[in-house]
Amino acid sequence: MRRFAPHRSLFPLILSLLLVFGYSFTDAHAQFEADARWAPADTNVVVLVNSGRIFDSALAKKANVEANAKAAFETGVSIVTPGVDRLLIASQIDLEAMHSNCTVALFARNAKPIDFNGIVNRVGASVDRISGRDTALMPNDAYVAQLGPLQIGAMKPGNRQLVSKWLKTGSSVASSQLSDYLKSAVSFADKNADIIIAIDLEGSVNPSLIRQRLPQMASVPKEETEAVAVTLEKLKGVTLGVTIRESINGSLKVDFSSDAAKLSGVGKALLIEVLKHKGVMIDDFANWTAKTTERELILSGPLSISGLRAINSLISQPMLPEMTEEASSPALAPYSRTKTYFESLQSYFSDLSTKEPDYKTLRSYAAWFDLYADKIDSLSVVGVDEEAVTVGVSMSENLRHIGSGLRDTQSILNAQQGNLKANAGYTDYYYRYSASSQISQRKALKTGAQSFAEVETREVLRKLADEVAATRRALTMKYNVPF
Repeated sequence: MRRFAPHRSLFPLILSLLLVFGYSFTDAHAQFEADARWAPADTNVVVLVNSGRIFDSALAKKANVEANAKAAFETGVSIVTPGVDRLLIASQIDLEAMHSNCTVALFARNAKPIDFNGIVNRVGASVDRISGRDTALMPNDAYVAQLGPLQIGAMKPGNRQLVSKWLKTGSSVASSQLSDYLKSAVSFADKNADIIIAIDLEGSVNPSLIRQRLPQMASVPKEETEAVAVTLEKLKGVTLGVTIRESINGSLKVDFSSDAAKLSGVGKALLIEVLKHKGVMIDDFANWTAKTTERELILSGPLSISGLRAINSLISQPMLPEMTEEASSPALAPYSRTKTYFESLQSYFSDLSTKEPDYKTLRSYAAWFDLYADKIDSLSVVGVDEEAVTVGVSMSENLRHIGSGLRDTQSILNAQQGNLKANAGYTDYYYRYSASSQISQRKALKTGAQSFAEVETREVLRKLADEVAATRRALTMKYNVPF
């Protein structure tokens, strides 16, 4: 499969970034520290988007994205509802499984009130009074609540008891309950960065597991294992920031309580290897410049369109297009929602078709296919043609099939390599395992696993491409407009 060539033009980059992270033409002054009181105390991941500051930049003013903002949100390319000045997403994530247990989002404006009843009426929901506030259960299993004239909040999953506790707590506390690490990220978003994604990792590291796994990692030389282990034990968190001024840049910062300088030689390679293993590697990171300070490992550089989309795929927010008053009306054209839905499918499929399984990171690619399947499942199907929904369901199922196959292949490879290691030193008259023969056999196993994964993935994607093409022709003929 082909690899994605990063777009070299700055204008498409800024346009993509604005579509990915939302828009607002209000001269906004962020108040994330005030918004953060609605974040639950057990939050370990926060996402903060300052749309007002983004559109204040010189580059942003060159891009006319107003006409595209609605479609960007409805197709899932943007995580921000049109017209929102600030977005805060607070999640409690199982960091081992990379699965969100609970997500709360706060959508705020600076001036224009949010019509909560209009949202409820558009989705055909009923108002439910919880903890003294108007709420409604949405079709995507998320509760939406009126937090103030200029604020609405959402919680997913839609567990009424959890929503009641969340609203009571948020109404009673005067300031944020977030950890010190996440509070620092919130403060930074208010003062500097336009987009922040921060993950609190304090207490998540098991020292004994670190010492078990480091010797197996290609990025860490044997003689540096102990020094690296001591540093990783003091891991505090990871923060990804994006700023837009005369150019667009990203920075990935890993924070430690001390000893980060010991990672000066291996830090970047180690971070990339860990991100691949977790399934959250963004290809652009490999080309970023790395530096270390006493307490930080920092990677920084430009972001490609593919990288921005990949970041967006990692972020989940519990809002539907129907929840925003700026969402397109299905009455505008009988095919409008179908076209929006189908374009979203094609966008996701295009992204995934560029991914090439690597025998070292099969689980990483499995995670990406699972993430995109979740994205497809979360798309609104209200007013969407049944043929388009059918291909969407098929795409989601097949992407999960690819993910499962890649993980199975990795498990088989691990077992084979384990057996090879266990047999090391075994000798008899006819055959003896030597160090050189073991190395060659391990390479052969890896090559075989990579080849198998590529063939299986290509075959499933080829069948999906045929389905998408057939559906595109059928929808074009039915509605007499290009899909």
